[in-house]
Amino acid sequence: MFERLSIPMGSFVTGAATEEAIRASLARALKPYSWLQDARDKSIYAVGGTWRALAHLDMHETSHPLPILHQYRLPPDRPLALGAIASRLDKRRVKLIPNVSERRVAAMPGAAVALDALLLLTGARDVIISAHGVREGLLFSRLSPEERAEDPLLAACRQEAGEESRFHSNGDRLMDWLDPVFVEGEDPLDRRLRHAACLLSDVAWRGHPDFRAERALDASLYGNWVGIDARERMMLGIALFVCYGGAPPVALLDMAAKLCTPDDLQIARTWGWRCGWANACAAARFRCWRARRCIAMAAV
Repeated sequence: MFERLSIPMGSFVTGAATEEAIRASLARALKPYSWLQDARDKSIYAVGGTWRALAHLDMHETSHPLPILHQYRLPPDRPLALGAIASRLDKRRVKLIPNVSERRVAAMPGAAVALDALLLLTGARDVIISAHGVREGLLFSRLSPEERAEDPLLAACRQEAGEESRFHSNGDRLMDWLDPVFVEGEDPLDRRLRHAACLLSDVAWRGHPDFRAERALDASLYGNWVGIDARERMMLGIALFVCYGGAPPVALLDMAAKLCTPDDLQIARTWGWRCGWANACAAARFRCWRARRCIAMAAV
């Protein structure tokens, strides 16, 4: 963080103010800070309980197939619509919405107006919801520079592999071993997800053989990961399901089609086939992979 500001525009203020007053107050408060224009065409990362409540409301209203809060995206025209919905909620309807408390509802319309105003003032392209807050930020500030520089998804996957895999260091080795198959023309974001799939490719080995694919899918879709959105979770889940020999059922494919493109799913299947083949032919042992690099290349 290079620039920062704090303004008195919390829920206690916006909850009792009119839309016009909120917009005018926010415009006055932000006017001196020209660096906010650097947010144009970038994302606003929203931290706080009322923002989270708006996201939960959106998930409920849109029947989102994978309602995981962290990294949830709101398009720029959505906050104001959610505020209007929140203003019409009664106690009965609130009880039907997961993770939205009656206490939050009163603050949601004003918060939605403030978020919409912030989007307009900065020119940001969307809002990304954070499930974390001040406590996690404080912990992050106490990490070493080397730890802060780590990719949070890959670091978490390595930890999971260390606790659940037979040979915890094999994920990085498997990634290197498969690189010649994928490296040409591979998108950097896809490469990162493939790395995560390699790290997690052996985490379900303790499960019953008939249900290892389901166990791996559950870990990838619903794991407490950061640095990954719903589409990427689904790609990772499909890869690990296929890695363990599973044929994705219709219900899973229907869910995946709402989050991923056909190309995304084909890429994920290919990761799964390669990881599964590598683990099966070499019993997940690195010395066997080294001996079979030529076979992997010949199979492309």
